Amino acid sequence: NKTTSIPTALVTGAGRRIGLFLVKTLLDQGYRVIAHYRQSHTRLASLQETGVALTLVQADLTTAAGLMKVCDTIPEGETLDMLINNASIFYRRDRGDITREDYLDFYHLHVVIPALMVQKLKSNLDLSAIGIVVNLLDARDVIFHGGFTPYALSRLTARELTRLQAKELGSAQRVYGLALERLLPDAPGNGKEDAESLKQEEDAHSSLAGLHTGLMSLLSRQLPTGEILTINS
Repeated sequence: NKTTSIPTALVTGAGRRIGLFLVKTLLDQGYRVIAHYRQSHTRLASLQETGVALTLVQADLTTAAGLMKVCDTIPEGETLDMLINNASIFYRRDRGDITREDYLDFYHLHVVIPALMVQKLKSNLDLSAIGIVVNLLDARDVIFHGGFTPYALSRLTARELTRLQAKELGSAQRVYGLALERLLPDAPGNGKEDAESLKQEEDAHSSLAGLHTGLMSLLSRQLPTGEILTINS
């Protein structure tokens, strides 16, 4: 029988910006939240000190050990009600400088990791009466060109992954995409920087009301599985 106790959510890439906002929103909705972070955790630690139902896990998801460490925070037989795949990277490469490793870096974190997270945690999601998987996407993936080709390809593939996961999991769970129009800056700098650090200052002045509304819509489970919402923030 599927459990109906306090719901549990796991959010990857939760140290700053969008991930941190999602953690706070879920806590406000009465969830127990497991928040993954790679490096930055100061704000998460401060939030945890307020006594909320928040568990922190540090790991590099691009490694097999890091992936297992995050998945192991939900033991076998324990219910997982929501998985939000938010971890991401973003950096620019001029067309002539794009390497094999660039393509693999983006594809690994934006496609392979969300796929493996669902695969490894499916039995936990199956125990939930409300099982939901949310993949954070970029609404502008189709217009990136030049040095952003590896990034754009990985984000476009993540859209297809969302639809594929919806078909594979069937009616028991809901799989959704949240595609943000302001996920990344319009003119990112050169060099290998993650999307969170690039957008931290901009997001401090941006309204996240659209993201909140979108997440609330998904929590209702009234949208058909495989739905991808575009969020104007």
